[in-house]
Amino acid sequence: MTEENKQFRTLVDQVTVVSPADVAQTKTTIQRTLASLPARPVQRYLRPWHIGVASALIALVLLTIGGIVNPTMNRALAQAPIVGQFFARFSDGDALSVVVQNNGRSERVHGQATVNGLTLTLESAYVEGQTVGIEGIATGVPAKKDDWFDVKLGTQAPASFETKSTEVRKLGKNRYYFALFGTLSIADSRRIVYLPLTIDRFAGYRGPWQFSFKLTPSRSTTTPLSGQAQLPNQTQLTLTQYTRYSGGTGLLTLQQSTPDGQLEISIRSIKPVPTGAELLLNANPLYLEGTKYGEQKTVVGYRIKQYPAGIKNLYITGDVDGRAYAVTIPVK
Repeated sequence: MTEENKQFRTLVDQVTVVSPADVAQTKTTIQRTLASLPARPVQRYLRPWHIGVASALIALVLLTIGGIVNPTMNRALAQAPIVGQFFARFSDGDALSVVVQNNGRSERVHGQATVNGLTLTLESAYVEGQTVGIEGIATGVPAKKDDWFDVKLGTQAPASFETKSTEVRKLGKNRYYFALFGTLSIADSRRIVYLPLTIDRFAGYRGPWQFSFKLTPSRSTTTPLSGQAQLPNQTQLTLTQYTRYSGGTGLLTLQQSTPDGQLEISIRSIKPVPTGAELLLNANPLYLEGTKYGEQKTVVGYRIKQYPAGIKNLYITGDVDGRAYAVTIPVK
């Protein structure tokens, strides 16, 4: 048995069934605690034993309190056994980046810095709606010590910018691809974005590597929508608008309604028809209104591919606190 498997087995053996807890009260307490913690960027490529350990720990929590929702979890947990489906909706910016690049809307950015023989070169970036993507190439990396990098923004950067995930991926000998994905407020996403940034640590090596550039947001057009569907547990989805961006993507905005504000609504798929092509690019929603836990109405935006004009329906699947749903919403 490998060392990783031994660690996983040890944690699994420690999982015991306990007496039932007040799930609603426990969930509220945990979410309030999480809300008070500072956001941390997702480091998307975890070592196999990290995933195993995370799986065991989360399994223990689920068995103890009946399940919680943690919006800071990342897609690595979606690949883990036991809890994979529970965390499947938390994803990253890869799919959105591919669409923007294929549409020729990424901006060429210029920036290169070398520290102790390790050179980081910025290649491209974009502002697509509220999402920011930055990509580059690292050369001269002797051996990767870890799988992420640390970023600090200068005072000229928008105050609303929030790093959501980073990625480091090997391309060849001493050569790596790296990417940073973040989000902006609606107001900041509509003007020129200045991004002075410093990478303090890259793949286990100390910097700093410093860069400064500006980005022009994609142009957009917005169309009001109407249409609604009833979901399990007396919840409801209502279409409000569709925003089409010149970078090739869109934002579908919906209002989520719950009877007491304590039910979690998620969306896993958006298609024009049940057998149609997937439109959803990122299943992690942007919260536009009603961000506090306990609010009965919340407006969220989901990043999707542009859909053809004249679309008649949207087929949406997801779950409400673990109870699956599949609805067809007429688009008006």
